[in-house]
Amino acid sequence: MKRYIECVPCFIDQAVRCASIVAEEEDIRTEILRGVLYRLSEVGIERSPPEVAPLIYRVIEDLTGCNDPYLELKRRSNQIAREMYPRLKALLENSDNRLETAIRLAIAGNIIDFGALSRFDIDETIERVLHSSLPDTDLNFFLECIESSNKVLYLADNAGEVFFDRLLLEELSKFDGIDLTFAVKERPILNDAMLEDAEFAEIDRVAKVITTGAGSPGEGLKYCSRAFINEFISADLVISKGQGNFESISGKISDDHVFYLFIVKCPVISGITGKEVGEIVLKNGRGVICD
Repeated sequence: MKRYIECVPCFIDQAVRCASIVAEEEDIRTEILRGVLYRLSEVGIERSPPEVAPLIYRVIEDLTGCNDPYLELKRRSNQIAREMYPRLKALLENSDNRLETAIRLAIAGNIIDFGALSRFDIDETIERVLHSSLPDTDLNFFLECIESSNKVLYLADNAGEVFFDRLLLEELSKFDGIDLTFAVKERPILNDAMLEDAEFAEIDRVAKVITTGAGSPGEGLKYCSRAFINEFISADLVISKGQGNFESISGKISDDHVFYLFIVKCPVISGITGKEVGEIVLKNGRGVICD
């Protein structure tokens, strides 16, 4: 998707919050904001939000030397999610439909996002998502695609969230002949998951773990490695987690084999999906119109 004028305040908010993490001195935080505003003034509106975000964090890195501002927050998210994991597994054990519950929990985990949100309530989100309505047509089509797919590529979103992804991957691994691949970011961007996070969540026990070759999928995957692009093209089914992956991929490439799973976190995406902020999305690529 393209960048909308409404995205600009979000970029600025991200920069301010990140500056407060990496710098205590007000003059440095001010310099960061000044640099980000200047960089934003140079960026054309045709660039998607995930394409713009690395430019912002490059300004921060240049001024502070910190290339992973959210490192400690990511590790804290992983620790919290790991402590929650046994309780999440218990929810599956007591579920009448383990696969659907795993899908819902995977979506609920998308609330762990320090880029789009400054505060979130994991427990409240789990309860809400487990009881949220999912159109039968979307859910049933997704289940049909899972059953008919041999090669599945799962695009990770955030650290901490990877434990929720693991629940769904474990359920998918029970299908005969299924080949699961889990893709994380190559370089730090926001609190997005990297190899360290996938390893901490022991994702490699249920799926092959690879990187996208980039810090962000970017517009039409053009910043990703050829190896990742080949995985994307050859997959029977792509499970794309998170609003950022949706912003990067939808409308830019052929995505009929992609299902987007995320929580709507801003009015722009609300307008595109027809869902209210805070509602959940499970939608096949051919059912989404994204400029």
